Amino acid sequence: MIYGMDFLAAAKYPLLALRSDTDTVGVMLSAFDSALPVIEKLAQVKKRIRVQGVWRDNHVFRFPERREAVLGAKNVWQIQQKYPDCDIYYSPYCEHRLDKESILKVLDRCQAAAPGLTLVNSPDKEGAFVKEYMNEVHVNDLYRVPRSKPYIVSFDGSSCVDWNVEKVKRVYANAEMIFFWIPQFNLRKSENDDTPRPERTCKPTKELIESVWYLRKDKGETSLSNAYIYKSHAEQTHNVATLRENKPCIIHPLKGKEIRLVQDDIVLAIAHYDAPYKQGGYIYRVSQWGYKLAMQAKGKPVSLQLMGYNGSSVFGTVNPAFRDGVYN
Repeated sequence: MIYGMDFLAAAKYPLLALRSDTDTVGVMLSAFDSALPVIEKLAQVKKRIRVQGVWRDNHVFRFPERREAVLGAKNVWQIQQKYPDCDIYYSPYCEHRLDKESILKVLDRCQAAAPGLTLVNSPDKEGAFVKEYMNEVHVNDLYRVPRSKPYIVSFDGSSCVDWNVEKVKRVYANAEMIFFWIPQFNLRKSENDDTPRPERTCKPTKELIESVWYLRKDKGETSLSNAYIYKSHAEQTHNVATLRENKPCIIHPLKGKEIRLVQDDIVLAIAHYDAPYKQGGYIYRVSQWGYKLAMQAKGKPVSLQLMGYNGSSVFGTVNPAFRDGVYN
């Protein structure tokens, strides 16, 4: 399996995209300024690049969009020819709602204009898959799997850190590539951030990127029932994350002093009590990065121990880098 990162707004943070250790990178061609400069630089250091051509918020694509998509294919094809060791995967439209006949016309025109590009059909859940070209599926389309292979999978639109990533890996075990995505890759603080695109300033950080890239690893065996929630990444609400944002938090039905993350009688971290949870229970927060705790634990499960006012109790095990218990 090839894993990648959908740095869709890479035009706004090119150095972070270029310096990442990811196998492959996905970018938007023009939704966040022209990405052609960063695509050319990526082509010099990456074996594969995934390019989404035209994006429209209303998912409506007509003649002007087709012309833009064909021009984009030509421009990307020029880069592909300059750097033949890099394979570029190009979609005319991102999340279209067209029928098979309509999208095939667009794909065929792009292929004629850029004969060496690998074209990818990227529909949303209302758009058609096609057998003539590679397809991309987004996991928030309720695990829709293309019948034809090969295909690509992306978390685009739904933060991967809140998914059962191991289940996604199993469902799409036949995919050629899986791309991880979080809102910060599109300059949003969270999925609830509705800041207009031109006004967004929330860029990912090196450590946040590393924490998402860690999800390509095997989670291992854990045991946390859905009576609890372990979030590897607490929601970010500021453009520059605070000490506790994007760090683990635990939601427990009981109010205690703290929750300890323990392995072999060694306390790796303490989740301090923070506040009642709006949907019931109580929030405990950790100030260390979840993936760094996972590395410290060498990938082995970590026990969660509630320190109450009448003693302590272990209520499950987690891999600190992965969400567990209840998923989105």
